[in-house]
Amino acid sequence: MSIEIIPYQDEYKEEFQQLNYEWLNKYDLLEDYDVLILSDPQKTVLNNGGYIYLAQDTQTKQIIGTIGILKHDSTKCELIKMCVKPGYQQQGVARRLIEQCLKQIREQYPEIKKISLCSNSLLKAAIHLYKHYGFKYAQNEHRHLVTADIYMELQL
Repeated sequence: MSIEIIPYQDEYKEEFQQLNYEWLNKYDLLEDYDVLILSDPQKTVLNNGGYIYLAQDTQTKQIIGTIGILKHDSTKCELIKMCVKPGYQQQGVARRLIEQCLKQIREQYPEIKKISLCSNSLLKAAIHLYKHYGFKYAQNEHRHLVTADIYMELQL
C-alpha cells in the first residue's frame, strides 16, 4: 500500500465529510460543532489560517484519512478531524497525518506555542497515538464539544 499526504481541495469535500461523519456517527459523537466544520471546511478552517490534510491511497486515488489544523490565535491551534478509514487503520496512516500537521505548524507558524485537541475516551488508539507525540492531558479551556471527555495539549 502506498499512501500520499495531500492538502485539502474542494474536490475532496464529499470524501472528507463522509469519512468524518462515518466515525462520528459510529461512536455517537456527532455534534452541531462538527456539522459546522464539515459543512464548509473552506470557510471554517482554511480561510482562518488553518490546514486540512488528506491521506490518499496512490493506487486507488481513494481518500482514506483526514486531519486538520484549526488556528485559534497567534500562539494556539487545535488538531481536528483525525480519522482513518477502517481497513487502513493500524498501518501508520494516522502517524503520517499527525507528522504532516506538526511539520506544517513548526514551519508555517513558529509563534505557535500550544497545540490542543479534544477527543473521547472511546477512541483508545487515537489517544495512545497522541501520547506518543507528546500530547498530555490538560484542563479543557473551552468546552465546545459536549461529547469530548478528553482534552490534551502539546507545548512547543
